[in-house]
Amino acid sequence: MNWTEFVIATVAVYGAIIATYNFVIYRRISSRGIKVTLEYASAYSPFGFITSKTYDEQKPNLSVTVANSGTRPVTVKNPFFMYMYPNKKGKLQSFNPISSQSFPAELTEGKFVLTWCEGNEIARVLTEAGFSGVCNLVACCSDSVDITYRSKPLRFNVDGYSMAPLSISDIRKEQI
Repeated sequence: MNWTEFVIATVAVYGAIIATYNFVIYRRISSRGIKVTLEYASAYSPFGFITSKTYDEQKPNLSVTVANSGTRPVTVKNPFFMYMYPNKKGKLQSFNPISSQSFPAELTEGKFVLTWCEGNEIARVLTEAGFSGVCNLVACCSDSVDITYRSKPLRFNVDGYSMAPLSISDIRKEQI
């Protein structure tokens, strides 16, 4: 192998590396970057939700944040929940969460929509379906082309919520 063949091979390998790098960067820039997060939350305040990853009696609600971290605008539909027990999983009925925006929502680059739902309501639905104990709860959200994005699982104790303080809607019902 003489020096000209070596230079040609080196230039070809360098060109392949640069082309692959440009392809990966282009795909990352032009991709839809929807991120869904699910956390325990207290009631909404003017400064946002007070959230955490663990259950606390002071935080009986669930907060779902759908954010667009990509560069393309994306239209998202109403979030929903999935439950996962060791031997069974399924989709919970659509809830009517309190939201910072109506759905379907148009999310441009860097924008997000914040929703929250009462944990007692989810626990009540799971209890009526015959479930108890701890399950993994996942928040999901679909976009306009029916691609579903999921949050990381959150450990949800159905029995713990039956002993949780009254929800906001229960307090309103008692006052009437």
